[in-house]
Amino acid sequence: MGLPAHTDHGLLTLLIQNDTLGLRVLHKDKWVNIHPIPNSFLANTGDHIEYKSVLHRVVVNDKDVRISIAVTHGPAADTTVSPAPMLLEDG
Repeated sequence: MGLPAHTDHGLLTLLIQNDTLGLRVLHKDKWVNIHPIPNSFLANTGDHIEYKSVLHRVVVNDKDVRISIAVTHGPAADTTVSPAPMLLEDG
């Protein structure tokens, strides 16, 4: 199992993963492996900000077990996100 290419629809995704490769991002039309940093979280901003999130996928292999936990945070996919009105007032 793995995950096909996708972007994250939420505001923020935190990923906890073991040391096994599997996460890849599309960069300049090539899939690039993301090497996990031990004892860290990977933070991915989602599509609720000004720019679309990075296209990524997960691949598996038959040698190592990859463990990952993705925790998403954000409003429903159809919610419009914008600054609070008081932050837009001229001062």
